[in-house]
Amino acid sequence: MIIGTVFQANLNADKIIMDLKYLSDPINHTFWLTIRNQSLSTLYFKLGIDIPNWSIISPTDGNLGSIGASSTKTFTITISRTNPNTEIVESGNLIVEAYTDSGYTNKVGEAQLPITIYIEDLESWQDVEIYDFDDGTSQGWSLGSNMSIANDLSVEAGGYSARFYKSAGNFDTKTYLQKSITLPDRDKVRFSLFLAYYGNHDLCSMHHFSVSVNNEEIFSIPFTIFSGPGFFGWIKLATDLSQYKGQTVTLNISVWGKNERTWTQVVKIWFDRIVIAGKD
Repeated sequence: MIIGTVFQANLNADKIIMDLKYLSDPINHTFWLTIRNQSLSTLYFKLGIDIPNWSIISPTDGNLGSIGASSTKTFTITISRTNPNTEIVESGNLIVEAYTDSGYTNKVGEAQLPITIYIEDLESWQDVEIYDFDDGTSQGWSLGSNMSIANDLSVEAGGYSARFYKSAGNFDTKTYLQKSITLPDRDKVRFSLFLAYYGNHDLCSMHHFSVSVNNEEIFSIPFTIFSGPGFFGWIKLATDLSQYKGQTVTLNISVWGKNERTWTQVVKIWFDRIVIAGKD
């Protein structure tokens, strides 16, 4: 059986960038994998990893479960390694296997998805700008709907962050940070930030995070990122801006806060420690 006639698998990104600042040990990195079953029957999928030092911690044993004929599912994957505490580049493959049975014994094919992981110490690079809001101002960023600078939550003790706060019934509200920035004229240019969420009901959520340069989306998580009651985060997100090196661009960071209840609930989203860094 030819694997191309059975399924297609796509990562939301084949290049993963991580910044060492405040990076946990071990490192747990979550991303999304979309699989389309193009066969005429239900198939069961299993995920493996062939990247030095990395292992899959979720889903357990890499077992993704079933996808019906001519159907598509997106899976949340978490991989892990010890923190190297130094810059490193690691490459390899994710291996998606297709089976006809739930016991994963009759394999009908597999696909390999190349992936490269960059662990980088951005704040030690040659050109670095840090926006931590710790002076209590927006530091030149335009703030979107329901946004303000607040000191109720911060990556660093005693600090401030840019906070979305909405208390209402039945809302789905997009907010953003936006700024005109001259990017470093270096071979490598990166962006990173921290993100956190709070909701006070199980139908509250945060979804559809996006980074755009001059209205062109370059990084997105087009799903629900956090949902339910309580605090979630801080998570750190990073992406590559090298194609815009040396240019003055409009950088836009956006996300949606949502409450599906008809009566008042609270959603809060925090942005902190935005870093723009470049080096040759």
